[in-house]
Amino acid sequence: GRVTRSSDPFNVPVPWQRTGAYIIASLAAAGQLEVARELSTYLAENDFYGGYGAEADAPGLGIWALEEVASRLRDPAYDETIWPHVHRKAELILTMISATEPHE
Repeated sequence: GRVTRSSDPFNVPVPWQRTGAYIIASLAAAGQLEVARELSTYLAENDFYGGYGAEADAPGLGIWALEEVASRLRDPAYDETIWPHVHRKAELILTMISATEPHE
């Protein structure tokens, strides 16, 4: 489907955000732009996912991977599509760095 796995789905039955970001950025760097674009949809739409639950680096890694795709695609329509997700992820980062208690 549209999710990345860190290994065989039998071993890792859920998509993993950190690994997904690395895979998507690597595909973009390797010139596999349409595959990276397709896989980036799930990454854009979801802020925290993986086998261990929410991890604080997820929004930043998501923004990084989306930018790796966007900078190579040079497609204003893609930029427009991901912008609300990038903005939301940036807001999450700002919320987390100023948190005085656990964030839900």
